[in-house]
Amino acid sequence: ATAPSSGPAALQWDAALLARASAESLVPRSGLPWSLAGSLTPSAAHALGLRAGIPVAIGAHDGVCANYGAGAAFPGAWVITLGTNAVVRAVTADHPPGANRFYTMPPGRHAIGASGVMVGRSPDWFLDLLYGRDDRARARHLQQLDRAADAVPVGADGVRFLPFLNAQIAPRVRGGARALFHGMRAEHGRDVLYRAVLEGAACAVVESTKAASDVYAPV
Repeated sequence: ATAPSSGPAALQWDAALLARASAESLVPRSGLPWSLAGSLTPSAAHALGLRAGIPVAIGAHDGVCANYGAGAAFPGAWVITLGTNAVVRAVTADHPPGANRFYTMPPGRHAIGASGVMVGRSPDWFLDLLYGRDDRARARHLQQLDRAADAVPVGADGVRFLPFLNAQIAPRVRGGARALFHGMRAEHGRDVLYRAVLEGAACAVVESTKAASDVYAPV
């Protein structure tokens, strides 16, 4: 079983798609995320240390779950998710022309918006360069850099960071986009560069939000 957010765009699969399937029995049925897919089998229950027969919900795409968890499942609601990516999602009653549609928000709504690839991870990427990926004092180093960056004036003394660590997909697709620092001078240290990383990430979120609001103005 699958939900519309991860499978078809509705509670029914498109007939043309089913016609191309080698066997319709291989296509999961579509249902609402909170409906039951079945119950925990004995073998799965044993592997998980749980009892057999526990009801199992179909579930949904993690972005849809983030919207529901934030209480933003009604038309006009907005959510920003800052994880590996920086994702801006607006909930609409229809699919506005020109909008990037992420998935269905059951029942019958849509999540549109834009995603900044690797934007949310860019501060961690910068700390990877300074301290390595296996840094055991990451929390302390983040606090130190946050305090240092807070003392740097807005604009990072002219240093700019383009946060395209894995190309760009929003608000437009640019597979050749690359990340870079611009405007560095010899006296600039890690505090200025880290400030530039934060500002670059923030500007990417603003750009994604504008991309969504240009095609949909929430009430």
